Amino acid sequence: MQSKQRFENAFARGVLRHRLLVILASLVVVAIAGTGVKNLYLDSSYEVFFAADNQQLRNFQALERVYSKDDNILIALAPRDGKVFSRASLAAIEDLTRSAWQVPYSHRVDSISNFQHSSARGDDLLVEDMVKDAAKLSDAELASVRTRVLAEPALLHRLISPDGRVTGINIKIQIPHELATRMTPEVVDYVRQMVAAWKTHHLDIDTYLTGIIVMDNALSEASMADMKGLVPVSFAVMAASLGLLVGG
Repeated sequence: MQSKQRFENAFARGVLRHRLLVILASLVVVAIAGTGVKNLYLDSSYEVFFAADNQQLRNFQALERVYSKDDNILIALAPRDGKVFSRASLAAIEDLTRSAWQVPYSHRVDSISNFQHSSARGDDLLVEDMVKDAAKLSDAELASVRTRVLAEPALLHRLISPDGRVTGINIKIQIPHELATRMTPEVVDYVRQMVAAWKTHHLDIDTYLTGIIVMDNALSEASMADMKGLVPVSFAVMAASLGLLVGG
């Protein structure tokens, strides 16, 4: 017991006597160990919270293989004048809907402009976009579009608010599972740039992004922001504390 105590005392005196060398050696060891950081990555998938053999996860994956995943990005549009059913707003929605088809890994885009509306003319059944060439619509045609959209159960409370002040464009995304971690940020960045470019011509419409893809990406962005801000601060605090404790 006494020999152990003598060893501990001698070791402590040695560390204090050569504290600068100990600190330097510690930093070298940390730097060498830190080379493995390049292999770290952020996985925003919910699957990381489950074991590979989790039966519920397996059942869900089997369901997705049969019916496909339904990830999405929703662009909410709110004209500042509160009028979705105006020529300018409907034309802007048409424009953004067309652009949304170019989003990487998108396989379907839904909005009030491209919703397939059925009508009968004599013996013919016509199926066409709900809104076409909005800038050329008459007042009567605008009123008709508003009536049809607000009466459509598949749109109301989904892509249009009951008061006609807010609408949305839903982009369905299918990113292969093995590419999700890398491609999710790129898809979100593409949509942000697309909307920013679109807004340069439509400054009177406020836009908001949401959806599964956006929420998945938010976890990665928050983690990266913490690593850039909090981690350096924590290391600085630890270094200062170490200096004070060893009497540097």
